[in-house]
Amino acid sequence: MNVDRDFLIAGITPGDLNGIGYELIYKAFGNSQLLDICTPIILGNPRAAAYHRKLLKDCNVNLFLLKNYKTLKPGTANIYPVSSEEYKIELGKVTKVGGQSALESLEHAIQWFKEGKIDFLVTCPINKKAISLTGSPFKGHTEFLADAFNVQEYLMMFINPYLKVGLVTTHTPISELTNVINSHLILSKLKVLDNSLQRDFGITKPKIAVLGLNPHASDDGILGNEENEIIIPAIREANEIGLEVYGPFPSDSFFGNLKYHDYDAVLAMYHDQGLIPFKLLDNQEAVNFTAGLPIVRTSPVHGTAYDIAGKDKANERSLVHAIIMGAEITLRRRFYDENIQADLNNDHISGN
Repeated sequence: MNVDRDFLIAGITPGDLNGIGYELIYKAFGNSQLLDICTPIILGNPRAAAYHRKLLKDCNVNLFLLKNYKTLKPGTANIYPVSSEEYKIELGKVTKVGGQSALESLEHAIQWFKEGKIDFLVTCPINKKAISLTGSPFKGHTEFLADAFNVQEYLMMFINPYLKVGLVTTHTPISELTNVINSHLILSKLKVLDNSLQRDFGITKPKIAVLGLNPHASDDGILGNEENEIIIPAIREANEIGLEVYGPFPSDSFFGNLKYHDYDAVLAMYHDQGLIPFKLLDNQEAVNFTAGLPIVRTSPVHGTAYDIAGKDKANERSLVHAIIMGAEITLRRRFYDENIQADLNNDHISGN
């Protein structure tokens, strides 16, 4: 990555062009202070962007057409055409075109990061069904990016002002959970979470809470054996290698009694177990973050919102916080790698 420049470049993918992605982008950069934090390059379709801009009542944001990367100026909002096709926009509909354009943007962003042209990535919402119409085996941004960077150990995280939650499984159906969850997987996610809390969030000695899988965390094996046979051994092994991990906790009483205040992050076993309380606490300033990747990737926590696409009703707050958090994590990660990790490596060498 090129870190010689004195400003951050955010690559932003607009997601499904039949959704609210472009509207969110225009509204977010209506706050010019964001341009002091990073210089955005929207990797999308200028015609689609112009179409969505016309649907906004009071939009004073202009995206500069970036035909040559070398002409990029800091403090400007730019759009780079990843395709010259004139896509048919069908607001609020699941279409192959919507999926194709989203994939093109994402693939271009990955390549640009590898070439050092962007410092971090912010992804607007996609629709998995639309992408499936292209024939792609795409399961989600998290899995797609992990495959693109050949990363085996990664973690889907969600962050708001009150809670950081990671997921052991992401989009696994409930009926398949017991076939997927094992001690090795839980330990892997705990390692990624602990490292990210230190490297990406500046927490020196993170305290992590682990939720159980069964009601009442199985009541010592009465309501299931996953806690005793899978989760507790993973927690014990995490403790043995120096991680500060506690649990497993029954998820209802853990959140009901506000126990999450006592920990730096929570590891949930499955999607809804972690995200229902998370979104009840705060869904407006919430951000999705993929830990464990070489690229810093953030996104809003909501979907394409087809029902309000083109109606000038989308709330951009989650995207704004995703952009800010992407910049913050990028800088923290650089500081950690250049200073703290370097000191740890020197201590290790001295110890030998």
